[in-house]
Amino acid sequence: MNRSGRFVSWSARLALLAGVVLLGAEVCSAQQVLRIAKFTVASPDKQQEVFAVTDEITALYAKSEAFRWLKFSYDPDSGENVAVSLWTDRSGMEAAAKSDEFKASLEKMKRLSKGDFSAKVYQVYQPKKPARGR
Repeated sequence: MNRSGRFVSWSARLALLAGVVLLGAEVCSAQQVLRIAKFTVASPDKQQEVFAVTDEITALYAKSEAFRWLKFSYDPDSGENVAVSLWTDRSGMEAAAKSDEFKASLEKMKRLSKGDFSAKVYQVYQPKKPARGR
């Protein structure tokens, strides 16, 4: 029954379910993604150069409407560096990564690192905000 006390038909329920499914499919196709890149700086004296390349990459990313932010961190003891960027969707992130400017900056970054340079993309889940108790 609906709020007015009338029975809701199966066809109306099916139409509602189909709408929810289609809406869900649309939301999933534009799923936010995080890109996490990790590497170790070749030597401590190269860290300032890494920061300069990070600034270049941030400026390149900012040209994309899909880009939201980039956070960068490093451990001065181990030389490990981590970059985390948020994008509105994977296709926007991939388009930015295909630019010749980005590829050149990435190569600069790789030359400043030692060992493996890894990058992985993750879909974002935004937890629901908990209700505040009174």
